[in-house]
Amino acid sequence: DGAAAGTGSALVKHGLTASRLFSPNVVPTVAWSLRRQGYCSWAGQIEKYLKQPLVKHMDLVYLDHTGAFPCRAAQIWDIFRQGIVNTEG
Repeated sequence: DGAAAGTGSALVKHGLTASRLFSPNVVPTVAWSLRRQGYCSWAGQIEKYLKQPLVKHMDLVYLDHTGAFPCRAAQIWDIFRQGIVNTEG
């Protein structure tokens, strides 16, 4: 998501909680802006985050793979293998 949290805002309007939406961004100022708005954001590459110990479960992990999904599909598997997404409701 970008600094304006357009996607996150739309998801919150549909009932999700901002603090339980993980929206990583490689631009530190964007990640900071998202955190200030209540989102869980991390500045850096998602690959590095997925290798770290789990901090908390998320309801949703937003990864913008526009045009690059085939080479990043393994990230989706890693998210579930690490238990990052709450799959119990």
